[in-house]
Amino acid sequence: FVHGVVDRISGRSFSLQAFGASAATLPLAEALESVLLAAAGLDLTKDQVVKDCVALGLSDGAAAVCGSVFESRRDELSAVAGERAAAVAGASLVDFDWSARVRFAAHQ
Repeated sequence: FVHGVVDRISGRSFSLQAFGASAATLPLAEALESVLLAAAGLDLTKDQVVKDCVALGLSDGAAAVCGSVFESRRDELSAVAGERAAAVAGASLVDFDWSARVRFAAHQ
């Protein structure tokens, strides 16, 4: 299931039914997606990921699985986190550039 969440983060298809899960599991998948992406973006350790998963309400065993998947797919998660951060930063720079040009033109 956790590998499926990482596949979803990476843009691959993700089917809850393939893991024997129901639509009620979607909020868990979304929460794990947020935790794993944030952990990769912040360069957290496996132990920190496990603690975050326990804070989500996962059992110690399930949290350990999440930490192991995070560790094994860290490079992939870090690449996606970097791409998403760059996309947000790029959009902000375009907005800033446009805003600065308008202000500059108004003062001439």
